[in-house]
Amino acid sequence: MESPPPMRPRFERVVDVPCAELIARLRGNLRCTEPRVHAQMADRHLQLLIEQRDRHYWSPSLSVDLESMDDRTRIKGHFGPHPSVWTMFASLYFLFAFAGLAGMVLGGTQWLVRQTPWGLWLVPAAVVLFGGAYAASLVGQRLGADQMHTLAAALDSMVQRGDGDP
Repeated sequence: MESPPPMRPRFERVVDVPCAELIARLRGNLRCTEPRVHAQMADRHLQLLIEQRDRHYWSPSLSVDLESMDDRTRIKGHFGPHPSVWTMFASLYFLFAFAGLAGMVLGGTQWLVRQTPWGLWLVPAAVVLFGGAYAASLVGQRLGADQMHTLAAALDSMVQRGDGDP
């Protein structure tokens, strides 16, 4: 059986371009990327998103950080859902974990005072809901795979081209 992909795939590579030069190149190429990609840059951080007109719920984003290494630059990137979707899933995971913990506390308290520990039913329900949210995130990751490759190609294109070259 194939193992599931990581929740937020990461990559790292080193290019033989000084960091300041690569930053200037990326800034010059922000509008020269693949037409379906929107790029934003702040200092040494680059964010690539699918354009709004092509974006759907499962569309990924690519966050890239640049680190200076003498005359070279380390590019560290990770793919993830759009930040608002990531926040929603993180909130769901927290909510389900809290419900499971609350169920354990409530059920344990009920059991200690010799009442029916119905609160313990929250624990398996929370586990099932947590698993469902995780499964939904894996399905979404697969649905957004083509756009993930589009973002990676856009980054490669921005890094390869000279400043503002078509």
